[in-house]
Amino acid sequence: MTNRGVVVTTPRQHLTDADNDPAPSPGAGRARRRWHWLWFSLAYAMVAGSLVWQGGQMVGDRLESDARQIIDERLNLYEHTILGELQRFRSVPYLVAQTEQVREVLRDDAAVYDTNRYLEDAVDDSEADVIYIMNPDGVTVATSNWRQADSFLGGDFSFRPYFQDALGGQAGGYFAIGTTSREPGYYMSRPIRSSEGILGVAVVKIDLTSIESSWAEGGEAVFVADNNEVIFLTSQDAWRYHFLPHTPVHREAGNGVVVPSFSPNPLPELDFQRDGDRVSINNTLYLAGTRTLEDQDWTLYYLTPTASLETQTTASWVGLFTLAVAVYMLLLYMRERREKLISRREAEDADRIRAINHQLQEEIDERRRAEQELRNAEEELVQAAKMAALGQMSASVAHEINQPLAAVQTNVASARLLLRNGDTGELTEVLGQVEDLVHRMASMAQQLKTYARKSADSNGPFEVQRSVNNALHLLQPALNRQGLALEPEMPDEPVHALGDPVRMEQVVVNLVQNAIDAVAHADTPSVHLWVRPGAQEVELCVEDNGHGLPGDGAGVFEPFFTTKSSGEGIGLGLAIAERIVTGMGGTITATSSESGGARFRVRLQRTTPARQEET
Repeated sequence: MTNRGVVVTTPRQHLTDADNDPAPSPGAGRARRRWHWLWFSLAYAMVAGSLVWQGGQMVGDRLESDARQIIDERLNLYEHTILGELQRFRSVPYLVAQTEQVREVLRDDAAVYDTNRYLEDAVDDSEADVIYIMNPDGVTVATSNWRQADSFLGGDFSFRPYFQDALGGQAGGYFAIGTTSREPGYYMSRPIRSSEGILGVAVVKIDLTSIESSWAEGGEAVFVADNNEVIFLTSQDAWRYHFLPHTPVHREAGNGVVVPSFSPNPLPELDFQRDGDRVSINNTLYLAGTRTLEDQDWTLYYLTPTASLETQTTASWVGLFTLAVAVYMLLLYMRERREKLISRREAEDADRIRAINHQLQEEIDERRRAEQELRNAEEELVQAAKMAALGQMSASVAHEINQPLAAVQTNVASARLLLRNGDTGELTEVLGQVEDLVHRMASMAQQLKTYARKSADSNGPFEVQRSVNNALHLLQPALNRQGLALEPEMPDEPVHALGDPVRMEQVVVNLVQNAIDAVAHADTPSVHLWVRPGAQEVELCVEDNGHGLPGDGAGVFEPFFTTKSSGEGIGLGLAIAERIVTGMGGTITATSSESGGARFRVRLQRTTPARQEET
C-alpha cells in the first residue's frame, strides 16, 4: 500500500525520460469528433423531423384527395342507380293509365275483379311493389294487392301529394310510408284521361330497400334526404327517418317535428354537425360529399370515416420515421467503421509508447497483485465478522427460549408433585408437555443456521393457525406483563402454507416480541395479528402502534439493526425472521401503519397436504 505514489508519478517520469517529444493525444481527437457527431445528430434530427412531418402531411393530403375522388365516383354511381331505378318504373303508371280496362273500372264497378287481375299480372311483369287505381275522390277502386289482408282497396289517399298532382293533370312522384301497409316506398302517379276529362289516377309503388341493402352490404355510409332534410334512404338503420338540424318545420307536436309523409309520430333529430366537407354524426367524423338528384329535389350524401384516413396518415409518419432512423443508423455504422480505422492507426502509433512504458506496466501489474491480495484479506475479514455475529446470535436465541425453560421447570415441579400423589394419568400429560417444550427449544436453537445459509430442511405443508397459536402461547407471559390482549384474526378452517411449522413459530415469536417491545412506552399499547388466505398465497400480518420505523424502513432486516437502547437488543431478530421466511420461499416486508407504528407482512405459498403428496 506504500506504492500509491508510484502510480501517479512514475508513468509521467518514464514517459518523459524515454521520449522528449510531446505524447500524442488520441482522446482529444476522439472528443472533438464526438462533439462534431453530436452537432450533426442534432441537425439531422431537426431536418429529418421536418421532412417526416412534411412527408406525412403530403401523404395525408394525397389520401384525402383520393378519398374525395372516390366520393365523387360513388356519388355518380349511386345517383345513376337511384335515378335508373326510378326511370325503370316511370312509364308503368302511364301505360296503365292508357288501358281501356282501367278506364272501364272507373265508369262501372262491375269490372273491379277483372281489373284487379289485370293489375296483379302487371305487377308480376313490371316487378313493381303495388299498382292501384284511384277515382277522382282519392278512393282506391282497384289494386294489385286485392288478395292481401292489408289491401289498398277502398282506401282513401286523397291527401297524398302524388294524387293531387296527377288529378291536376301532372305526373306525380313522392316517397312516403304507406298508411295501410306501413311499408315505405316511392309512389309514381299519372292521370287517367278520357274524352270526358280526368277519370282518376293510376299509381305505382316501388320498393327501394334493395338499394339500401346493397349499400349496407358494402359497409358504406350513404343516405338520401328529401327537401325537408329528412333521411328516408340510408345504409345505416339508426339514421333512417331522422331529420337533419335546421329542417323546415311543418308543424309542432310535443318535443318533435311531425312530417306527415313519413310517420304520424314525431321524427327525432340526428346528431349531425357540418363544417365544410366534414361532418360529425353521433360523434363520428366523416369526409362528406353531396349530390342533388335531378328532378327529385333529393340530396344524396356519401360519407367516408376520417379515422381510416388518419390511421393511414399515421402509418405513413411511422414509416417515414423508421426510414429516417434507418438512415441515421447507417450513418452511425459508417462512423463507427471510420472510428475503428482511426483507432487502428492510433494503436500503431502507441506501440512506441508501449515499449517505453514496459517497466511502468510491470509496476502496475505488481500494484494490481497487491490490491488483489488486499481484497482477499478484506473478504476473509468480512467472513470472520459474520461468524462473530453468529456467535452473538446465540445469546438472542437464549432469550427467546427463556420462557419455555421456565415452563419446563414449572412442569417438572408439577410432575414431582403428581408422582408423589400417584396421579399417573395427569403426570403423562405434563411429561408430554415437557417433551414438546424440549423439542421446540431444540428446534429454535437450529435457527441460528438460517442466518449463515438457506436452510437445508425440506419445506412441506403446515397449518398456519397452529404455528401462530403455539408462538402466542410462548409469548403469553410477555403479553400479560404489558397488559396486552392479543386475539389473532384467523379463519376457522385450517389454512396450509408451504414451509416449516417450527420455523414459522420462530418468525411469529420474533415479530410479536418486536411489537411488544415497540409499544412498551405507548399510552394505549395495542398489537394486532391476522392471517388472510388468498388464492395462491397466505398472508400473515403483525401491526403495532409503537414508535414506528425510522425513515422508510430501509435496512430493518440487516443484522445488528436496532432502534432499542444499548443493552436491550442486538438487532438480529428481524434478520433471523427474514432469513427464515426467505428459506421457506416467501417474502417479508416492513412498512409504517396508519397509527404511526410498524406493520410487518409475511407472504407464503399456499398449499394443501393432498397437493403436496402428489408433488
